[in-house]
Amino acid sequence: MKRMSGRGWAVLMAVGVMAGASGCGDHDHESVDDPCGEPSYGGEATDEAWMSMVDGYELATTGHQDAAVVTIPSAGEILTGETPPTFAWTSPLAMLDCPGRCGPLGGFRLPLVASGPVAALSKAARAHLPPISGDIHLVEVVVAGRECPIRTLTTTETWRPRLTEWEEMRGKGVLELIVTSAYLEENRITEGPFRTTTTFEVR
Repeated sequence: MKRMSGRGWAVLMAVGVMAGASGCGDHDHESVDDPCGEPSYGGEATDEAWMSMVDGYELATTGHQDAAVVTIPSAGEILTGETPPTFAWTSPLAMLDCPGRCGPLGGFRLPLVASGPVAALSKAARAHLPPISGDIHLVEVVVAGRECPIRTLTTTETWRPRLTEWEEMRGKGVLELIVTSAYLEENRITEGPFRTTTTFEVR
C-alpha cells in the first residue's frame, strides 16, 4: 500500500467500526480495517476511545476556535538534539467555559473517569478500562517516505516521541504535525473533533 496522507488513512479504518463505542463488547475489535495498527497511548487513553476517534476523524473541523493550539514546536521551528523534546499544546476543550466538565480551579481539570488505580493497568488491559469522559487528542506526525504517520492518542496535552520515532523524523525535511481533539462522554464524541496542523523540521 502506498503511503497515505495523515488524513487519508482513516477512511480505510472506518470500515466496520460502530460509532461511539462506549464499553467493552460493544463491537468486534477485529472489524477494524486498520492498515497502520493502533497508535501508542498516553495518559488514560484506551482503544475504545481510539475507535470513536477513528469514526469521527473525517468529520473533524479545521481552524475551529476550539481546536488545539500547538505551543511546542512553533510553526516552522527547526528542532535539534539527540533527545526528543516534549511536544505540547493547549486545548479550549479543557477550559472552564465547559459547564459541568471542569473543576473549580479555572482551567485545571478534574480527573477523567478512567483515573486512579486503573491508570496503572497494563496496555493489554486497556480494553477493559471504564469509558472516558474528557478531552482527548490524536497526535500525528507525517514523515516523508513513511507509510503511516507516527501517532499517539492521549488525554494529556503533551507528548514525547520515542527515541526511534525521533530518529525517523530527523533529516526528513518539513514534517506535518496534526492534532485532532474531541470531547468524549463515556467514549462518545460530544464535541468536535477539531483539528489543527503545523509544520516543523528535525535536524
